[in-house]
Amino acid sequence: MLIILGIIAMPSMSTGIDIKREQVLQHSGMRMPSAEKILADYSNHEITIHISHYSGIVKAYVLDAKGEVVTSNKCNISDAGNLLLNLPQNSLGAYTLRVITDSNIYYGQFYIVN
Repeated sequence: MLIILGIIAMPSMSTGIDIKREQVLQHSGMRMPSAEKILADYSNHEITIHISHYSGIVKAYVLDAKGEVVTSNKCNISDAGNLLLNLPQNSLGAYTLRVITDSNIYYGQFYIVN
């Protein structure tokens, strides 16, 4: 009974997306570590991106396996806030999340299996 309940509840559970910062060279060396903190969760065809220690415009894109933009959004953050992305229903497959701030680009890969 618990296994069936777990299988039914699984699609609505939140899944974290591992976000990494792209290594970009600046002038003659590596960029300094950023104080920005970016976290992302996927649940029920919606990605919630949590941004902290940052003020400015944040842009986010979800790319499919072909590199085509599936959805995008942007917002102005003042120290901390959330950005939401809605994915279409029946969007099974592999995706890349790209989050762009004024000074950094972050990415994370995730899969929607059912």
